[in-house]
Amino acid sequence: MRPGDGPWWDALPEDFARRSERFELSGAQRLEVLGSAILDRAICTASATALLALFAPFARRRDLARQIDRFAFYAQDRFLRDPSSFFLDPARVPVHRRTARVLYAPRRAMCEDIVFEGAFEPVNPATRSAYLGHADNRRSHARHFFHADRPRPTVIALHGFWASPYWANAFVFEVPWLYRIGLDVVLPTLPFHGARRMRGALFSGHGFVSPHIDQTNEAVAHTVSDVRVLIRHLRERGVPEIGVTGVSLGGYLTALLASIEPSLAFAIPNVPVVSMVDLLMDWHPLAEVIRLALRRQGKTVAWARRLLAVHHALSYEPALPKERLMVIAGAGDRMAPPSQARLLWEHWQRPRAYYFPGNHLLHFDRGLYLRAMARFLARADVLPPKYRKAA
Repeated sequence: MRPGDGPWWDALPEDFARRSERFELSGAQRLEVLGSAILDRAICTASATALLALFAPFARRRDLARQIDRFAFYAQDRFLRDPSSFFLDPARVPVHRRTARVLYAPRRAMCEDIVFEGAFEPVNPATRSAYLGHADNRRSHARHFFHADRPRPTVIALHGFWASPYWANAFVFEVPWLYRIGLDVVLPTLPFHGARRMRGALFSGHGFVSPHIDQTNEAVAHTVSDVRVLIRHLRERGVPEIGVTGVSLGGYLTALLASIEPSLAFAIPNVPVVSMVDLLMDWHPLAEVIRLALRRQGKTVAWARRLLAVHHALSYEPALPKERLMVIAGAGDRMAPPSQARLLWEHWQRPRAYYFPGNHLLHFDRGLYLRAMARFLARADVLPPKYRKAA
């Protein structure tokens, strides 16, 4: 970012989406990065095309102008001065558990599904009725893998956009490996995903990333509320330490939680999105629609960033010390480019980081970065003593 240019949404260059990172790579790594980057770009273009129909109304002057007044609610400075005024403490509600039968689970692990409802109240009164009208989204779901003998340090793992199935996330987050090194794991389902899809949704996640910025902003606040309910529930069960990790959109939310939730033991965003606006400005052909809409209203990229700043990690100093933060990113990632992860890493005063030679979906050197994660968790005193030496 350009020093002295004010808050991050102004200091970040207008063309940040076009910036790229450079890496020192071996010959084999160059091939891995180039091949994975080409694959990622193809997937990114297909995804942007699929989202185009959802964002098309955003380009119409009348539709965008109608929403600008509502957008202004989220740009209030008071939320940035005091994030607790936006990320409200959730109501205390009953949390129900039931035994889950799963195919992909750690050996000897217990597995239960968690359900609760009614803990979240939308922040913006103007959108409260419409948001709560999505009845299935009001019911929160999570899957808990845990040791039978006693509560263990627990990682809450947040999935990416579209990627809500439990079986897939048990694989993505290496739940058996986390269990073997002495951790319990909770896999929440994000708002508007999976069983929480809104009526008429075209895909899992339709409604979380939306041209209606008020709904996206409330969905992020809803996620924070859900995680806080889970933290409170786990504390009441005697869990000693709780941390969070996440992939892609889940990485974005992980970084946010590290900024506003000091009770966390650690935070590890993986291939994180950091600036949503700048990410979408590199997703073609969707980027062209967004630029057209902004131009028609005489608005800038910085203005669009400001509308979402209330839930960007860049808007806040981290609530955790640097020793409890770690960033993981892919050198060939083109869906959430490594420039995004570097932006977060710089903002966090350069904590531990690991870049692997792969893309958003293909994480080459996975075994190496898992060992790096284990060493990080050991040094943060999260792993049980008997696992620290092995890590």
